[in-house]
Amino acid sequence: MKKRFLIILVALFWCNLSNAKIINVGFHKLDVPDNFYLSKLSEYNFEFTDKICRDFENCYLISSKKIKEILNEIDSGKDYEDIKLLRPIITKINKLSNSSYNSVQKNLNSLLSTIRFTLKKHNSEKFFGYTVMGNSGEVLNNYDLGTTILEEIRNMSNDELENYSKELRNDLNIGNDYYSIGEGIGIKLKTFKISKAPNKTPYLFLDGEVYFESDKRYKILRLNYYVSEYKDKIFDLCGLCATSCSKFNSVFNQIINKSFHKQEVNNSTSSFIKESFVDQLKQLNNLYKEGALTKEEFDEAKKKLLN
Repeated sequence: MKKRFLIILVALFWCNLSNAKIINVGFHKLDVPDNFYLSKLSEYNFEFTDKICRDFENCYLISSKKIKEILNEIDSGKDYEDIKLLRPIITKINKLSNSSYNSVQKNLNSLLSTIRFTLKKHNSEKFFGYTVMGNSGEVLNNYDLGTTILEEIRNMSNDELENYSKELRNDLNIGNDYYSIGEGIGIKLKTFKISKAPNKTPYLFLDGEVYFESDKRYKILRLNYYVSEYKDKIFDLCGLCATSCSKFNSVFNQIINKSFHKQEVNNSTSSFIKESFVDQLKQLNNLYKEGALTKEEFDEAKKKLLN
């Protein structure tokens, strides 16, 4: 029981708005609220992060400064019981582990309340996980999806994708069915959407609630999930919120739009401008060589173009 709840607690860390800042994760530059900090989980040397990150090329946590400090303390070899912030949570986990059948529900509710209170007190109730999963074809084959499904989605129009999303929502009974993902954890989805970013790259967006199952289901987290591809590799961003989640969807959508969609538009526009600029210079140079422009006319036209 104790190990299970420690896994859940670290999972909470995995997945308050102020001024934004840019965090460089190598593959992308993430535009996030200013009070979030980056941790490269694959560099930490303890069991939970190894379990989370072992199948990914890159594996990052974007969280509060306090959570980053706790991860550093655990990585340095400090026991959970010796970390002041975790002490009340560990006490509740131990109490739950020793509960009688009649007191399990009461002690579980007490533990979840303590976790939420602790996270909120330290402004740590929202966190994000960013990973680069690997080559698009390999990732799809690992999930038994095959590479043809991605090609089909790439070739669909926006209207076709909207209809395809509706069909999948109906088939999966989104909004009603509950999906168990192991270790006593399950998800109930509210949103399931397949669409295309401004650069025509397909993406999947999910929104739902995460539950812990014991004698009944206990809602523990709000979930947002975005997965897409870039440079023939699959990447994802997972957002989790433990409490005070009324604006969480807005926060997540802002990160997506500014970090992925806006950058893609800006990169495409910048590339187009550079290509257009080079072409115009070549045309001017050819006109000058052919004698269609005098030296003075060529210099004046080039000056205007440069300005």
